[in-house]
Amino acid sequence: MRSAICAPALLAVAGALYGQQIISAKSGLLNHIEGNALLNGYQIMVRPGEFPQMNEGDALRTEKGHQEVLLGPGVFLRLGENSAFRLVSALLTDTRVDFEKGSAVIECASLPQHAHLTFTFKKATVSILKDGVYRLDSDPVELQVHAGEARVLQGEQTQTVGKGRLLVLDGVSVPGKFDNQTGDALYQWAKSRSEYLAAANVSAAQYVHQSGVSYASSSWVWNPPYRAYTFLPPSGSWRSFWGFEYHSPADAVIRASGVDSVEAAQQWRDAVAAASQQTDPCMTLRQ
Repeated sequence: MRSAICAPALLAVAGALYGQQIISAKSGLLNHIEGNALLNGYQIMVRPGEFPQMNEGDALRTEKGHQEVLLGPGVFLRLGENSAFRLVSALLTDTRVDFEKGSAVIECASLPQHAHLTFTFKKATVSILKDGVYRLDSDPVELQVHAGEARVLQGEQTQTVGKGRLLVLDGVSVPGKFDNQTGDALYQWAKSRSEYLAAANVSAAQYVHQSGVSYASSSWVWNPPYRAYTFLPPSGSWRSFWGFEYHSPADAVIRASGVDSVEAAQQWRDAVAAASQQTDPCMTLRQ
């Protein structure tokens, strides 16, 4: 009989307050599970508000359903059915994943300039170079770049794969074109999760701004009504490949204020920046 895992050491427990749940410590937090998933061979039994945290060397395998794993802040790894990977390095500056089988969609919203995000699969090493949406499949063995840019190392051959390009990971193929605007059930699920978390971002960002929490870098923040961690960029906003926006705390306040032009929004940001230099940074700035 299959055992279940629900050990406190593997769980991040979400509280009721946003400000207590801003995290960016390491990669590997399971943010959403649909169907069955196994961590190191044990079925995951998740209670509301609990999120398994993978450690380096841990292996996650899906059966039926989909799973969403948070890597570095702004990097979502979404798995299809019958997929598996091992977390080699959980460092935010050097996240490494050994993709073993199945299908995975990677949405990268905020890749720090000097950070490394690497996926290995058989004899190929895929390095994510830019924000975007990527897909790895084991049958057929290939990389799709819906948006962004990746570098692929196979043996002594290095290839760069750009937006709208597909590369069969056989060591001899060259990148070819594919329709990067369509996809299967996993693609559609990843898109819907991106939309859902972008919606969760708005109220979470507004709360962080109003609470006066010190905030200077990309992070994940817990949104209780949505029962999920969502992404907060450090400044401005980020628009996903699918057109969904993630706002920084200050930018979310701009959105709520009803500013409806790029010029007016920049004037608003300049005014906020000037005011912040003359007041206590822990005070909440309001329009």
